[in-house]
Amino acid sequence: MNAKEHLWARALAACALVLIPVAQVRAQNGPPPQTVRVDLVRVEPVEQWRPVTGELRPARRALLAAEEEGLIVELGVREGETVAAGSIIASLRDDQARIEVLRTRARAAAASGLIVQREAELAEFRLDLERLKELLERGSAAQTELDRASTLVKSAEAMLVQAQAGLEADQAELAQAERRLSDMRLRAPFDGVVVSRRTELGQWISRGDAVVELVSLTDIEAWIDVPERYIDRLRDESVQVRVRVTALGVEVEAPVTGVVPEVDALSRLFPVRVAMANEDGRLKPGMSVTGMVPTGERGESMLLHKDAIMRDDVGAYVYFAAGMPGEEVAAVARVEVLFAVGAEYVAVRAPQLEHGVRVVVEGNERMGFPGRPLIIQNPPAGGAGGRVDQPG
Repeated sequence: MNAKEHLWARALAACALVLIPVAQVRAQNGPPPQTVRVDLVRVEPVEQWRPVTGELRPARRALLAAEEEGLIVELGVREGETVAAGSIIASLRDDQARIEVLRTRARAAAASGLIVQREAELAEFRLDLERLKELLERGSAAQTELDRASTLVKSAEAMLVQAQAGLEADQAELAQAERRLSDMRLRAPFDGVVVSRRTELGQWISRGDAVVELVSLTDIEAWIDVPERYIDRLRDESVQVRVRVTALGVEVEAPVTGVVPEVDALSRLFPVRVAMANEDGRLKPGMSVTGMVPTGERGESMLLHKDAIMRDDVGAYVYFAAGMPGEEVAAVARVEVLFAVGAEYVAVRAPQLEHGVRVVVEGNERMGFPGRPLIIQNPPAGGAGGRVDQPG
């Protein structure tokens, strides 16, 4: 074998050494490695947040009542239906109300006509007065004639004022009749949902009787019960409270809109109102919520980057790097997310993790299963292992 053949033989042997592990992995159906980025678990002193409970309530609730008595001839809404502001909820029989509007409108029109007549009479009397003044200056009229003309002008002015007052009274009666006719229709004061009907079609109702109960869905508040020792911390206008709607898995950060100054005598809890955005209408009054409120007290907490958190039907978990450097595989740890710390980190409870453990923050969504070999693109200095567990 010459030198060239000897070199080719050595090269082929080296390739075989590289290919053997890959072939073995494939033969053993081993998972391919996953390229990831990691971040270290931190245990640091931070302000503690306390969970509190509460419920969603509508910021606006109205028990719509009849402003006039009468027979219900239209009731077109039922429980659970949405209504727009200004839409008709119910109608009463309005025959007499319409007749009254026509009668008062005719009286107002007659009063307007009378004013026109009085104005014409006054104009004529004033013209006569001016003529008599000219005749008196030339000696062609007597003073008594001038005095009589002046009296007629004053009388016409008084009659015009009286006619104008009569028109105002008739217009007021017309406005009242039109208002009464309008009140025969009950309209929604805001966008909302009907939660109950208090009467039925064909029923006679009196003034003030309830017709329907309406709640707003666009204006929703979370009412949470906060221990009295944390109330002062919430008076800071910059404080945001985190509210999680349990049924929807929705979590929002919102300002405190008010503290109800009435404490429960036994629990020493204050009701606190938190405004909730509800553009899509998913939030419903009565849903239970869990709020996280700042306590003003500092303590050590385990912090994870928020991108490390994964969720399944059981709850939250993270992938972390287990094994010796260069031989890391993905392991899983269940975590309980407690509260957010800043914009990027969350405080968690995780018995399997400790300070310095490397958790996967990028590539975890493609991990698929634990035990997969890892290629760490940003290996941080140091690091520690953790107990290996399976999700669930």
